[in-house]
Amino acid sequence: MSKAQVDHHHEEGIALTNTQQDRDALEYDDEEEVEDIVDSFEEEGWLTRCLHPFVNVIVLLHYHWIYNRLQFVLGSIATVMILLLVTGVVEKLDGPKNSLDGLFANHRDAHIRNIPYWTTINSKLDLKRDMIDHWCLDGSNNNCECADPFIPEAKFMDENWRKAAKLNHKAVKKAVQNKFEVKYSHMDEEQKDETTHEYAEERTKSTFRTLDVLFLGSSNTEARTGREIGVEKDDLKGIKSTFETQFQTNSSDYTGMALGIAGDTAVNLLWRIIHGGEVHPDMDPKVYWVSIGINDLIAAQCSEEVTLVGIINVVEELKIRKPNAFIVINSILPVHTGKDVLESNGKALGHWRSLNAINVVLHSFAKNTKKVKFFDGSKVFAKVDDGNLCVRGELYADNFHLNRKGQKMWGKAQIDFLHDLIPRYYDDPFAGDV
Repeated sequence: MSKAQVDHHHEEGIALTNTQQDRDALEYDDEEEVEDIVDSFEEEGWLTRCLHPFVNVIVLLHYHWIYNRLQFVLGSIATVMILLLVTGVVEKLDGPKNSLDGLFANHRDAHIRNIPYWTTINSKLDLKRDMIDHWCLDGSNNNCECADPFIPEAKFMDENWRKAAKLNHKAVKKAVQNKFEVKYSHMDEEQKDETTHEYAEERTKSTFRTLDVLFLGSSNTEARTGREIGVEKDDLKGIKSTFETQFQTNSSDYTGMALGIAGDTAVNLLWRIIHGGEVHPDMDPKVYWVSIGINDLIAAQCSEEVTLVGIINVVEELKIRKPNAFIVINSILPVHTGKDVLESNGKALGHWRSLNAINVVLHSFAKNTKKVKFFDGSKVFAKVDDGNLCVRGELYADNFHLNRKGQKMWGKAQIDFLHDLIPRYYDDPFAGDV
């Protein structure tokens, strides 16, 4: 090796040594600076010592930003993406999957975003237990008294409930018997032979009107009979009188019968339909009006999904038993809790978040199902006030039950709805003798 080469390598070594010394010095200075910072925090007292872990994190981030900048940036991006995926923000950024996503995007309970999926349900065959994400309103599966929505359930342990169920069954039998008594009024018992020509002619003779609509539900429906869980109530006599005037006189546009039991859920109504005799094979009203679901959601604390399954099962059972009848699903009515605002700036509040979500899906189900209609009760029991949607508290006796004025408004709206569904008695060329 020549002297020039030796000198060249010597100079390179000196340069490398100086660079390494500078780097060591820099790291040493950084370490001393960090120690000084930590020492100063420790001298400040217990508060600064509590902040010590945060200082270490800051120092660590500062170090990686200087010496591992590329890895730091890539790691930060990956961390943010993971957080977005976990919180569901990415799903929002992807855009709505269907027209209902925007309605539920701001719901306080993230699980309610699953509900738009149920708009694809068109029949009972589409319902399966494994479709239910959770059973309870709080998002859990154990913190509620929610029954299996696929299994009819009676309240046999409740004496008043048994009494109410028997009264409903008795009312149905009486309606059926009265209809036959009218039709057979000119025939002896021996002549009531379905195989005879006289029997066929007698079935066409009657001066009595047939039943147009059968109302099935819980407390607000039972109140129309003047009872609460089978017990006559003085404060419900006015509601009974109002219902009779609207649906049970010769001047009524439509004849109607109310079969309800206060406190019932969808599975209780399902039992009454299947086993309780409330849907009689020999009684064929043109419309079955279903008002159920509030006790599933509020009293039993069932999730929105379970409540939907229960209501749809009731409707599907009626479709099977009475394929020629119309079935009207009454929306779950707003709850009057004293805080009358249901929606503010387009955002649903309180119980209305869940109730409205269920009603939207029920409306979609009705539109996609033959001979099933949806009645929006919020048009009667809610109003827009100063840009907010508010419950009409003057129509309620308490949080859930309608007063006489509310019942009258409900009945009037139902009659108007029926005008678009079936002909009135006096407009029907086939009405009269049955």
